[in-house]
Amino acid sequence: MDNLEGIEFPGCGDSSLMESTAPVSGAGAVGDPSFVEAGLQVLLDQTEYEVGSGLTNSLYQSELEVTEVSISGDTVTVDLTGTPISAGTCDDPRIIAQLENTALANAGVDTADILLDGTPIQEAMSQKGS
Repeated sequence: MDNLEGIEFPGCGDSSLMESTAPVSGAGAVGDPSFVEAGLQVLLDQTEYEVGSGLTNSLYQSELEVTEVSISGDTVTVDLTGTPISAGTCDDPRIIAQLENTALANAGVDTADILLDGTPIQEAMSQKGS
């Protein structure tokens, strides 16, 4: 998409953008770990790649589950289990950004640590082809 600000992915020609929020009932408020988990679950439950207006969800075919969310100081830590399914080099940073941005927005903090079975997701995804 042109003329929109977001997190740019070098070499991929796109950006990570926050389009909207989805209503989540019974999950607390921004800053509550249950709210973070509920927001991530909405993202992970999406089964369509295109989510409107040229926006996409790179997690649409991943099989991930939130196992734990904690907020300490200015950091939210999310531990996931399962399998991230990526279409390739450009999808990897998209997946990571979508998870991080969703956690950050719902936690109301500045730093997100996303773990996959206890390993930082960046490291876990870099080893998936090994």
